[in-house]
Amino acid sequence: MKCLRVGVLGAGAIAPPYYMAMKAWPQLELRCCASRGMESARADAAKYGIEAVRFEVMLADPEIDCIVNLTPVQAHFETSKAILEAGKHLYSEKPLAATFAEASELIALARANDLRIGCAPDTFFGAAHQEARAAVDAGLIGTPVGGALFFGNAGVEMWHPKPEPFYSEGGGPVSDHSPYYLTQAINLLGPVASVSASGARPFPQRTMRNNARKGETFLTQIDTSVAATLAFANGALVTLAMSWDVGPHGRAPIEIYGSDGTLHNPDPNWSDGLVRLTTRDGGRELDHSARPFHKPTMINFFGTEVGYYRLCGLADMADAITQGRPHRANGEMALHVMEVIEAVRLSSETGQRIDIVTRCERPMPIGADIAGAATIDPFGGMLDARTLF
Repeated sequence: MKCLRVGVLGAGAIAPPYYMAMKAWPQLELRCCASRGMESARADAAKYGIEAVRFEVMLADPEIDCIVNLTPVQAHFETSKAILEAGKHLYSEKPLAATFAEASELIALARANDLRIGCAPDTFFGAAHQEARAAVDAGLIGTPVGGALFFGNAGVEMWHPKPEPFYSEGGGPVSDHSPYYLTQAINLLGPVASVSASGARPFPQRTMRNNARKGETFLTQIDTSVAATLAFANGALVTLAMSWDVGPHGRAPIEIYGSDGTLHNPDPNWSDGLVRLTTRDGGRELDHSARPFHKPTMINFFGTEVGYYRLCGLADMADAITQGRPHRANGEMALHVMEVIEAVRLSSETGQRIDIVTRCERPMPIGADIAGAATIDPFGGMLDARTLF
């Protein structure tokens, strides 16, 4: 097994889990970090025992094989392009870029230079989502005919100390959250063929609820509630609803409806959860405790305990490079997700159905080809998210 030598660009709220998880994976070696102002990078470097360097130094370092891009989505294209032009593999936070055109250029650049692009989310590696995939593949719901993808809360300002970028051009609940839902839906059903959508922004002025800035206000530049119909290439019709304007609700995150039953898939923001199957004979929970990426790795996310296997997608990419096989959280799927996201945005603006041009393969089910998949515990037990933000 070849160890992938990694640098991290970006030191915002999402960076600490990456730094912490990196050291648990045997195929990853964290070397350094960088940030725009370097102050946050120096603080993280001191905390996690790595070197803080400027981005241009990281790009020029022949000892760095791959750079993880954790910058805001609006900066993804410029920084990711520089990473690929420097001859480094890229692993990006989601989405891959702010626009489909930018994401397409990154994919073309990687192909031309024989480089890998990996992209979050990798939560679909989780035992719960793989169990759901196995249920669909085994025909437990019959022929998939439809589904529903739902995310709703009162907004990023509830917890994030700097939510404004999420509400600027290229952001929004579809950009930020739907990659989790779309990626798992693609894992279950395959690619999307067309999109029809509508959007709204019922609360254009947002009020901070994070303790550090409680009461401050700012304006949103994007729609904060979006509803869409996704026509999948296999014929299934799936509704997508994403909102930062709603209070507590009882909607399931993902449901897949089939000719013989319904699959209830847990929250794709996380790796674990309850998978339920409902058929004419009744309902039952599907046991996924023997699958890789199951507990005990957990995070307490503001009172809710969830499975969390940060960086399994990058670890898989490292192993795939060594083994000469495709990696699962790949650029082609990220590009397809990006096209769907942009189609949702365009359809909501024009009121027209948008056909999806790209196609991607369903990723291979998780097996024993990822070193540490069965035993890895990136955070050494329970991690409290309140310590990160």
